[in-house]
Amino acid sequence: DWSSDVCSSDLNGVCSIEDSVAIHVLDTALSITPVAPRCIDQGNFNLVASQTGGYWTGQGITNQVTGLFNPMSIGLPGAYTVQYQIPGVCPLSDQVTVVIEGYPSVSWLMDSLVCGVNDPIALDALPSNGIWSGNAVSNGVLQPAGAIGIYEVIYTTSGACVATASTTIHVVDFPTIQLLAPDSICPGAAFQMEANGAVEIGRAHV
Repeated sequence: DWSSDVCSSDLNGVCSIEDSVAIHVLDTALSITPVAPRCIDQGNFNLVASQTGGYWTGQGITNQVTGLFNPMSIGLPGAYTVQYQIPGVCPLSDQVTVVIEGYPSVSWLMDSLVCGVNDPIALDALPSNGIWSGNAVSNGVLQPAGAIGIYEVIYTTSGACVATASTTIHVVDFPTIQLLAPDSICPGAAFQMEANGAVEIGRAHV
């Protein structure tokens, strides 16, 4: 506030009439507290401004006075702009963007059948930056440690909407191949080679 005294004086400098007035200087600084991304089913929340006395407008606003935001009233994930206005002698306005997220769908980026029981297996999925868990899982890596079998791995996403999904990885050992061929053959004769644990790839001639 600012005040001033006003005096009317005669020629001798004597103050004969005096009055004062108070002037209120309005605060023209207005800001809105930023909002972290919210999940679509996380519930209602209030937006907060640095000054009161205004009203809120925009998608998701269900109470213009308190700034109550209801994500379910929109129904779809996205980025939504909300305005806050204070009418009066010095009208003020500001806006904030509210990000509403939906639950992600997990996509696997690694093979479900892996050959070799001694090598660590890097786990990968979309969306990235999630957390892996499960037997023989450490820091996003499956470590069979020489044991064949079926391993369940669990992936938990990050973000406002957390989703959890699981899949299995079959770890098998390298097959043992035994070639089967006659001990001796006649020159120019054809023979078929066979192998246990392998797929036939052709015939041989000598």
